[in-house]
Amino acid sequence: MDARVNSPAYLALSGVGKTFGSGAGQTEALGEIELAVREGEFLAIVGPSGCGKSTLLQIAAGLAQATRGTVQFHGEEVTAPPPGIVYLFQQYGRSLFPWRTVLDNVAFAVEHLPGMSRAKARASSRLYLDMVGLGDFAGHYPAQLSGGMQQRVTIARALAAQPRVLLMDEPFSSVDALTRLELHALVQDLWRKHGFTAVLVTHDADEAIFLADRIAVLSARPARVVRMLETGLPRPRDRLETPLMPRYLELRHELLAMLLGKAP
Repeated sequence: MDARVNSPAYLALSGVGKTFGSGAGQTEALGEIELAVREGEFLAIVGPSGCGKSTLLQIAAGLAQATRGTVQFHGEEVTAPPPGIVYLFQQYGRSLFPWRTVLDNVAFAVEHLPGMSRAKARASSRLYLDMVGLGDFAGHYPAQLSGGMQQRVTIARALAAQPRVLLMDEPFSSVDALTRLELHALVQDLWRKHGFTAVLVTHDADEAIFLADRIAVLSARPARVVRMLETGLPRPRDRLETPLMPRYLELRHELLAMLLGKAP
């Protein structure tokens, strides 16, 4: 059995709720969210459109404040973005600096650290560009790259920050289907090699099942965690073989039924 199954919470959300506005215009986005993320696991979060998945992830990252409840990372309460948690945005184009080269975009993650010279930051960043297959494009600018390549740059920059937890907000939704499959393979491989904890928000059932150890299913707004699914699929996972496994097909049917409101 995977040791992570019984490991304690590493990133814990307790009674987290979020309300926007006040009075008659008030909207309750998140109800009472209870979610415990284990160290080293790959957790996916799915739910109906507009249920507050991205809001939940931003609260977990310390980028937004909950109306109620607490977030703890490694035993410490999160009130602002903590060291060790890196957030990967959906809109990769907006998160890259167009006036910086690919290499300098990646170096941005570490160049501000104490004792880090520009030369050292760039040298370190080259290693991460190589990891995502973009070593030959270090001198290019974001506008010279395809969408999939730009997202690889943001992944390299996230890795350069050496995250203990990588939070991903639908990072593959804006690329074409084939590029999405390639990025799935890349992220799975990097997660296995580097051992960080990964949390993925996605609207794609197949993406969640293929990548995750566990899947947290949210209800419609105000969102609550209504199911936790253990995928139980062997790793490494193969894009051709894994979706044919009986367990994969069972999970897909169950998850789609819940998302479509057809679960018994």
